[in-house]
Amino acid sequence: MNIALLLEDKLELSKAEAAEYYGMDVCPDVPGDMRPWEGQDRFEIYKRDGGKGETYYDSFILNYSDADNTRSINIEGAKSGYPASCIADWYGDAFEASEISGERVYLFHDTQTGYFFAQFIHRDVGFRIIFERLSEDEIISVISSLVSR
Repeated sequence: MNIALLLEDKLELSKAEAAEYYGMDVCPDVPGDMRPWEGQDRFEIYKRDGGKGETYYDSFILNYSDADNTRSINIEGAKSGYPASCIADWYGDAFEASEISGERVYLFHDTQTGYFFAQFIHRDVGFRIIFERLSEDEIISVISSLVSR
């Protein structure tokens, strides 16, 4: 991304403040056996001029897993577009468009790894999600919980 995140520009937001900033609660409803990783009760955004100017970074990462870490959900998001991602180009044109709860969602199943991927923009927040060992019904439920807000 060719940017430096300066400590003096960092603003920490509570979950409620983050929901206000992003215009929605970005924390999904997840299957009952999954829990958020520790430290996900705070969000960070970066604004120029010591936290008072223009926002230049607002990506977030949320992770959920079951007790033995065999099932997981990794969510990356950002306001006004997709976040930069560690997944190289997110498989290019492999995604197929679908509709979940009235929202266009792009889905891809990597048959080599078994992972499901989803990406969509809802209420001006771009989401990229990786699902490991969740059923298709669980995946739809997680996505639906976000796009129904």
